[in-house]
Amino acid sequence: MSAKDLIIEFLNTVFIIIIIGFFIVFFVAGDRFEQFGEFMESLIPFAVFGILFLVKLSANRYQLKKRRREDNLEIVLYLTYSHKLISDIVVYLLPVAVIAIPMMATGRVDFIDILQAAAALLMIYFWQRFLFKKER
Repeated sequence: MSAKDLIIEFLNTVFIIIIIGFFIVFFVAGDRFEQFGEFMESLIPFAVFGILFLVKLSANRYQLKKRRREDNLEIVLYLTYSHKLISDIVVYLLPVAVIAIPMMATGRVDFIDILQAAAALLMIYFWQRFLFKKER
């Protein structure tokens, strides 16, 4: 391991120790065990996606190291205009799906559902714009 990796590992360890210490003081010393249980239940979806993200990140780090050794860091994609049209369809149908799912489940759409659809639209729109503004 290089010195840079050791420093990053040390900072990660210190950060984790500080967070664990904060949670012990806040929940145990503050007598908030019910809130702790609710907090742990709310972390389950984050943990599932977090584990998937870490697995993907690990694979990408391996690929990055391999490409760095080969001095080949560029990725070239050959897309046609039909790919862009499909991307546009996904961009504008995702918010519709975000609104349709609660509509089918509960029979109504709340303000929070509209906010989630708007957030999804903005995130995917700006990501698509970032990718396709590089076209030649």
